[in-house]
Order: sequence, then structure tokens, then C-alpha cells
Amino acid sequence: MNYGFIYCLGNEHMPGVYKIGMSTRSPRARCAEVSNATGVPDSFQLLFFADVEEPRQCELDCHRHFDLCRVNDSREFFRTDMRLIHDYFEHLSTSICITNEGRHAFMVNDCVKQIRWADTRESRAKAIIDLAFLEGIHLWVTDGVIQQSTPGQFYMSEALLSAVTFAGPLLLEHFPQTPYVAKKLLEQEGI
Repeated sequence: MNYGFIYCLGNEHMPGVYKIGMSTRSPRARCAEVSNATGVPDSFQLLFFADVEEPRQCELDCHRHFDLCRVNDSREFFRTDMRLIHDYFEHLSTSICITNEGRHAFMVNDCVKQIRWADTRESRAKAIIDLAFLEGIHLWVTDGVIQQSTPGQFYMSEALLSAVTFAGPLLLEHFPQTPYVAKKLLEQEGI
């Protein structure tokens, strides 16, 4: 009998594409190895992993299950919803660990779905604002133009940038009219 891990990695520069692999060593160590490969635009994040018996067989089962989602026949990358991967891991193991990066990725994934499937402009605007908040970005409107504050960051994720660029102009009336920080200060002052 063989013991090890199956894992799911994500990369901010490859939204919706996940690496499903196995290791008989620490999944974090394997993530670092993959991140150091030539041609990788940015580090991978370990989203979740499961301890399993027969990790090679479990990895093969995952690859077969998601074969139609495979990005390249010779690679372990799959374009699918990360919740489907997680659910399949639950099928293979009773012990799954979701990392902090994984929790954040699940929340972002949920916001993106809310943006995509919102049935009103107001709910779509709220989902965009929620996604921005998860990224530490505050959005508001001044004179009909969407403004942003990005403390400690110089860019938006591709998902947020797309949402603001394409849906934002249609949603202006549902965005806050005051910067978040200023709004909070006004609320504290009772104004």
C-alpha cells in the first residue's frame, strides 16, 4: 500500500484552470517546485489537497474524470469549476484540507458566478463590489466615472477588471457615490 496526496493548484494568471497532481511528499513542497518551473508567469497557490492511499491511482482517476476539461493532452491542467474538483476529491478521500488561499479562491469563484448569473443590475453591482472588497479594492462613482482605491496593490485581477470594464458602465447608479473609507468615517461621525 502506498500513501500520499492529491492536490489542486491555481494560478492567478490562469483563471479557471487548475493543476491536479499527486505527491508522496508535502503538497506545499510540490507547489513550490511547480512554481519554480521555467515559463510560469507567477507562483501557484495550493488550494486544497487530500491524503489518499494509492495517490498515483487517485491522480489517474481524477485525470480520467476531468479528461474533457483537459487544456493540453500532455499536461495536468484542467479548465473547470474548482468546486467540481473539490467534490471529486471528496469522492476519493475522507480527509481534505482547504488552504487559506483555497478559501479565498472559493470566495472569488462564488463572486464571479454571482456577477455572471445576477438577475438584476443591483445584484450584479453588489457582486462586483464584493469581489473588489475580497481583493482589497474599494469602488465608488464620482461624476459618472468608476473610481478605485488599491491599498498595497497595483492591479486588479482579470475577473474584476473584466467585470468593471464591461458591466461597470451599465451599473453606475448602483455603485456607492462616496469612497468606502470616507463613507465609513462619515458613518462613525454620525453624518
